[in-house]
Amino acid sequence: MKVLCKYNDPNNVPSGVPNSFNFGLELEKEYLVMGMVLAEKQLWYLIDENGKPSFFPYQLFYIIDTSISSNWHFKLYGKDDGIFPFDKEAMWGYYELCLDENHYEQIINRESKALELYFKRKIELEKT
Repeated sequence: MKVLCKYNDPNNVPSGVPNSFNFGLELEKEYLVMGMVLAEKQLWYLIDENGKPSFFPYQLFYIIDTSISSNWHFKLYGKDDGIFPFDKEAMWGYYELCLDENHYEQIINRESKALELYFKRKIELEKT
């Protein structure tokens, strides 16, 4: 899935965009979506800018390629999981993002092994 950044100014964004993130995006740039998370009724795309993967609200983008990799996985979170992460409801993306309990947090914390794996998966996805 590929998206095009249409908004990068926190003072000029569509309604419903949370203000709790760092914009840092290039206007009119195409981004490869590496994953998506639904958290507190808000959809976020996992993309990277300048080698830094981050989650951004979907409202900042237009979808330009709707195809999703056959290698993507899905994880639904619920209260019965025993480790209910109150902020996440569902996640789509590469295997480790969805099914490794720690990878999501490691990406956010910019841990080197998680970032290496992220970029390895990105190269694989770009080849398909």
